Formats: sequence, structure tokens, C-alpha cells
Amino acid sequence: EIEVNITTDQPDADLEDDVCDVDANEPDQQCSLRAAIETANAKAGPDEISFNIPGAGAHTISPATELPVMFEKVLLDATTQPGYVDSPLIELSGNGGFTGLTFDRGAFGSSVSGMAINRFFVGISITSSSVKIERNYIGLDPGGSPAGDVSVQQVGIAIRAGSADNTVGGIGNLGNVISNNTVGVEIGSGATGNKILGNKIGTNPAGTLATANETGVLLTFANENEIGDGVAGSGNIISGNA
Repeated sequence: EIEVNITTDQPDADLEDDVCDVDANEPDQQCSLRAAIETANAKAGPDEISFNIPGAGAHTISPATELPVMFEKVLLDATTQPGYVDSPLIELSGNGGFTGLTFDRGAFGSSVSGMAINRFFVGISITSSSVKIERNYIGLDPGGSPAGDVSVQQVGIAIRAGSADNTVGGIGNLGNVISNNTVGVEIGSGATGNKILGNKIGTNPAGTLATANETGVLLTFANENEIGDGVAGSGNIISGNA
């Protein structure tokens, strides 16, 4: 397990020691999200990235440049942040110019849960398979309001061409709130077997007020994908979008 415990954006100090630490000269191990992803990529095998940032309330991580692409299995779990109940305490916030989190083809079986991801050009980009996106606010701040002074996130979640069997949301409390994006979820050409389940797309977290995406869900020459799969609790609320 790799534990993020600071909000700053430094890289890992030594990628050969399999330890996430941004300053090897400091006695206390300090691990940023950037350094955690670098460490996970450098280590062989799957990794879990958890969070334990000191202080009550939500914490914002604002990367200055695009974070490293994840090309091995990474379980990125912000529900581990102390105090988490049902809404994010870890916010990943950009400046409109790049992608927030990127799962490349080698990241088969990865996941991200419990984060607020906003103000990027693309919030989450998937060019992999069997990735799970659960319990996140995509395009909103941790309080569930439209995020920021940068123009809205262009694409909340992009499932790229050829990607297969990824799941956005789930049954029970696994759904995401995907709002305040130009496109909430985009499934690209040739992407198959992807499922969008149990999400609120274009609303507030309660599903009672509009917080519009321009387009809720966009499929572009994508076949054999499911928006809800007929199982109780798998249906999405797609409402309030332009």
C-alpha cells in the first residue's frame, strides 16, 4: 500500500527504492499523489494508493502538469481518507489544460473511488479494460457544487477507442455524480462491453436539482455498451442536461 499524506505536487525522490517519499533527506516520509503514482508505476505488480492527509475537512490536490499515466494496475482509493462517509474529502483540481487521471492499456483492473475531480480538460481518461470508476464527483467540488473559475471540464470520463468492459458506477452506493462537464461520459469508437450504472448525470448529489452537463452521455460509433443493465439499482438518473 502507498499512502498519500501531503497535498503538494512534488515527484518521488528515488524511484529505485520502491518507497514513496518526495524528500529522502527529511526524517518523515512525505508522499504526494504524483509521487505515489510514480512509485506504483516503478514497482512490479498491482498497488493500492490510499490517503491519510492530516486535518479535518476536504483537501485539494492541484497538479501543475499532467500526472503520470498509470500503466499497471492501481487501486486509487480516496474513501480511505479519515472522516470519509458518503462524499469526497480528496479533491483533484486542474487548470483546464490537461487530463486528471489516465489509465493506459497496462492498467487492467484498476479503479478510482471517492474523489472529486474537476477543472481538467478530461477528468478521467481510460485506454484500458476492466477499470472501475466508483463513488466520485466528476465536475463538482467536494460539497457537490459546480467547481471553479475555469471553464467547465470538457469531458468528465472518457472511455477511449477500443477500451472494453469498464464500469462507471455500480449498484448500491457505488454510483458517481457526473455534472458540470461539457460531456459527462464519452464512449469512443469501437469501445465495447462498457457499463454505466447507478450514476447521477447532470444533477446535484441528491438527484433533485439540475447541475447540467451539455451532454450527459455520448456514444460515438460505440457498440454493445450498456447504460443501466436491467438489474435493480443499476439505472442512472440522467437529467438536467442541456
